[in-house]
Amino acid sequence: MLLLVGSHAWADPLVLPPSIAVEALSETVPTAFSPVSWDVSLFVPSWSGSAISGIEFQLVAGSLEWVRVSEILVVPRARLLVRATGPVTGQLRSGGFVQPFTGETEIPIALLPGRLSEIEVLVQRDGRAERGRIGVRFEGPPTVLIDSSCSPFNLSSVSDPSWKHGWIYVGCRLVHGQASSHHASTLDAYVYWSGSPETIAVGGIETTPVSDSVWGLRLRPQPGEVELRSRDRALKLRYRIPETLKRLSFGMGIGPYNYVFESAAESAHTVAPLVTLYASYFLTEGMRVVLFDAMALHRSYFTDVGLYLNAEQVRTIDGRFSLNLLLGAHVIGFRSAGKFNLPFSAPQGIEIIYRDAFMRNRNLSAGAFLYPPIQDRSYYNLWLRWGSPSVFAEFNYISWEEPAGGASVRSRSAGLSVGFPLFRFL
Repeated sequence: MLLLVGSHAWADPLVLPPSIAVEALSETVPTAFSPVSWDVSLFVPSWSGSAISGIEFQLVAGSLEWVRVSEILVVPRARLLVRATGPVTGQLRSGGFVQPFTGETEIPIALLPGRLSEIEVLVQRDGRAERGRIGVRFEGPPTVLIDSSCSPFNLSSVSDPSWKHGWIYVGCRLVHGQASSHHASTLDAYVYWSGSPETIAVGGIETTPVSDSVWGLRLRPQPGEVELRSRDRALKLRYRIPETLKRLSFGMGIGPYNYVFESAAESAHTVAPLVTLYASYFLTEGMRVVLFDAMALHRSYFTDVGLYLNAEQVRTIDGRFSLNLLLGAHVIGFRSAGKFNLPFSAPQGIEIIYRDAFMRNRNLSAGAFLYPPIQDRSYYNLWLRWGSPSVFAEFNYISWEEPAGGASVRSRSAGLSVGFPLFRFL
């Protein structure tokens, strides 16, 4: 089932700029990673309508850069060199700005078809005023670019083989809406269709864009695909989202660790399996409650149980980098001198996450809980993790020291484990 954005009150649609082309020129620096290895040779500037004699232009080599014009859409821009073969005075106008023109200058240009991205040229020469417009057309292979925001939903595309030119950019966000007894999931997909007509057919029905060449789609979990069609090309998008939002999830990891345990009565220096258990309760997109347990499967064992609020503080670098704070406390359980101990402490943590690291839907994260030595107590927990929601590999180092029965008990463990989800509910 498909719902057009705005036709159902699940959530407000994403706020898009009035003009994608103007927004691309308003950013002071490039704000996005290049989603594809293009250069300016794929874009051809030309007169839109009547040409002005004696005016030459070309895109500056190496000037192509990508700009994030909304939370989930990225478009290219470059610099256009405009040169007159004789003395002239005049102006170049683009994106609401006026730039003087006295014979040779460069001006930023959005590499998008359409009147809003064109450069208007006005010149005075020999007592005559002349006016023209310069636009660009894309002459590279047909390309569908998918934003990193779509990676968690396994969005992919299938294009009509008869499609010869043009490019499309797709961005995503997941919306959760309250249903009768659960939170239902809906995928909002925004499709920038370069050089598209005024309408495209969505589900066989002609549909106008929500913004400058951008169509908004609201997609339900089933059937998991939607077809878009213009007069000369067709595009099918496939995706996968859950039917409902499961707030509580559990996972597990296990692997061999170099294990050290030292107390007044015993000492262990060996390789032992270490099991990690994870639980997470979803509060908002940037906040969740996490519970973890690390346990050494050895005669001289320990168990480390922590409960923390994981809160995102910063998201930057094209939306791929996050900095999270982990605020809470933990207990360590161990046996010493025939007595089971459960000392409590509150090491605080930090975690950094880089999304789409090396592969789509693969995240790289690093973090640490720290409690420096204070009165014969210390705790260090450091990890480096890479993988997907389905499976991940993690290097973990845990070191702690606690007083017990007038002596000090110490443990260190370092190793590599493989983690995977167990189940979700609620």
